This record gives sequence, C-alpha cells and structure tokens, in this order.
Amino acid sequence: MNDPRFQALKKILARKALVAEEEIQPSTDIFEDLDIDSLCLVEAFVEIQKEFRVTLHPASLARETFNTPEKLLALISQS
Repeated sequence: MNDPRFQALKKILARKALVAEEEIQPSTDIFEDLDIDSLCLVEAFVEIQKEFRVTLHPASLARETFNTPEKLLALISQS
C-alpha cells in the first residue's frame, strides 16, 4: 500500500514495536503480530494524534476496532 497515511502510521508502529517497517502490512495484528503492549499503545496513540492531528480515545474503543493498521486508519479518517 503506497498511501502516505499508511506509510506514516507504519513508521510509528514500527518504532514502537521495534520491527522493520516492511513487516507491517494493512492486516497485521498490532497486538498479536507486533506484540504491542498497553504502554507502547498509549505512546503510539500520542504520536498518531500529533501526526494526523486527530483525537483518539483508545480506552473508549473496542480493541477489535483498531487492532490492524487498516482499521486504525479508518478510525483516523472518521476523526
């Protein structure tokens, strides 16, 4: 996926998960495949909010609604 928003999100997630960006695909499970824990998730959400200029409240969202980069981009688009 060459979407610049996906590329920006992928960079953030790769930094937090300590993996190569190439390992992250639109359907990669953030929790299962990248092993992102709650602290990393909060840090990622802070960066995502700055990068995309949105406000996201992960505590008020069901985990299934943002467990992949594809779903996370959809949430960002809705904000």
